[in-house]
Amino acid sequence: MYSGPTYLDRDGYYRFKSNNRLVHREVAYNEIYLPNRQSYKLPFADYIAHHKNQNKKDNRKKNLELLTETEHKRLHQRLRNSQMRRKPIVARILYDVFVK
Repeated sequence: MYSGPTYLDRDGYYRFKSNNRLVHREVAYNEIYLPNRQSYKLPFADYIAHHKNQNKKDNRKKNLELLTETEHKRLHQRLRNSQMRRKPIVARILYDVFVK
């Protein structure tokens, strides 16, 4: 179904050489969206195929989930916040000063 040569693009995602499509989007479409189409209110193009373990190279069905853009942004904000809580206080201060 998704066979063929792939390459790693500059953003760290696998793409098919034949059509330049993102492998994780193809897996999400064929293995998550189509079999459960009635569960999704929006067209596939309106969803982000999120890597649950944050590994862009792990394109297994069990590592992917479809999220709206809003859901995806909220999830990553929660992930950033939880990572910040684990960093030492100096790192948090530097982050607040230079990144925010």
